[in-house]
Amino acid sequence: MATLPAAINGFNPRLASLRHTGIFIMIFLGCAVLGMHYGLPGAAPEAKSTSAQLKVYLSLLAMEYGLYRFVLGGLRAGGHSAAEIIGTRLTDRRGLLRDIGTGLLLTVLSLAIQAALDWIFPATAPRVFATPDSLLEIGVWIVLSGFAGVCEEFAFRGYLQNQLKSVTGSLWLSIVIQALVFAVGHAYQGFEAVARIVVFGLMFGIAATRCRNLRPLMLAHALTDVVAGMMAS
Repeated sequence: MATLPAAINGFNPRLASLRHTGIFIMIFLGCAVLGMHYGLPGAAPEAKSTSAQLKVYLSLLAMEYGLYRFVLGGLRAGGHSAAEIIGTRLTDRRGLLRDIGTGLLLTVLSLAIQAALDWIFPATAPRVFATPDSLLEIGVWIVLSGFAGVCEEFAFRGYLQNQLKSVTGSLWLSIVIQALVFAVGHAYQGFEAVARIVVFGLMFGIAATRCRNLRPLMLAHALTDVVAGMMAS
């Protein structure tokens, strides 16, 4: 039965080469720099046409899938599989319900933290990135949120956090570093968003050490993005 190697068994094999990990971090941060330079989020109000929004969504869909494929390539080169990173396989209805329940609890916690941050720091509350308006945009946003939930949890809480733990030998240091990389990689959403995403990166990193697989985190990540987009549109 496949499990998260570092989070579950305390066994920390190096999942890929250090070169692969370095390239992964540089690519992710590089995409953020390009997004900031070219105004990827469509921050200007006049840029918010349906066609402009869809171009942003489709480019991010491609980025998410490319991120997943790059990580998967490194894992396979290191003799590992996607199933090994995602965690224990579903074998019965009880496991499915447990994953869904845990995912919903994480979603509620994420939204509660977001609301608390908005209340404590109202002046710094960031505008949700590229919010959907039309029915078509909402549909594509939901798909994008699903891709982000699956691909980013796979890449950061599954791959990067475990890889960093194998390199540093420290679970807490690996959680902090992956959260920082994850947050800075979203710099195209604004620096206020980066500060908040650090909090969520830490929360999901800790949750990854407690869950038997990544499915609850993927579900919570996707649902949180969907709800945030719907509330801001």
